[in-house]
Amino acid sequence: MKVVRWIRSAILVPVILVWTALMALLSLSLSLFDRDGSLQHGCAKTWARLILWISGVQLRVDSGGSISGSGPFVFISNHQSFFDIFALLAVLPVPFKFFAKASLFQIPFLGWHLRRAGHLPIDRTSARAAYRSFQSAAERVRAGASMLIFPEGSRSMTGRIGSFRKGSLRLALICGVPVVPVAICGSGAILPRGSMLISPGCIDISIGPTIFPGGEDLNHKDRFVEALQAGIVEQYRKLEAMRRMRDFP
Repeated sequence: MKVVRWIRSAILVPVILVWTALMALLSLSLSLFDRDGSLQHGCAKTWARLILWISGVQLRVDSGGSISGSGPFVFISNHQSFFDIFALLAVLPVPFKFFAKASLFQIPFLGWHLRRAGHLPIDRTSARAAYRSFQSAAERVRAGASMLIFPEGSRSMTGRIGSFRKGSLRLALICGVPVVPVAICGSGAILPRGSMLISPGCIDISIGPTIFPGGEDLNHKDRFVEALQAGIVEQYRKLEAMRRMRDFP
């Protein structure tokens, strides 16, 4: 079975890389006259949906809350796999920016697209560098851009939700924009952290009710972060229970 996964992944990975380069070139071309970024975001959604399709990945979305308006919003999600980005690009109803490792911005095509599309490099080499990244994000949100944040800081090795970093969530409090909690379950089995083997399967996504933190005091950010993490953990457990019921009817 593992041999089949290796062969399948050996075919899929080059196809995904070529598709990424083609869509990045198209996105770069559209950026020359795409004032609001909608065409570039459309490219990103098409890119993500095809990768999910050729990888044999299905999405199931449980939307417990409604997202009304064009934002800006801060989307907060747990993080299990690179496939989280593909899934969220495919299902979230508004364009958004996200943080990516600074090294990704050095990759031809992909890095060019990330920069032109307005996504932000996150540099954790020092507190000062991380603070500059945070300030850039705050400016984007104040200008009307929605942001996606993975507050765990890195992909989970076990599938369990780790502790949220309070600094990243300070963005929502400072900018006073609505926060949308999102839970992702199953993506770690599609492409585990540290692996290049892609397996077909299903990713479950729960979009929770929008939270309006505008009245929160920054001194109470710990309480806000704890409540937000508890809500996402609860959404995640519900997704796990739903998956078990589907697997064992």
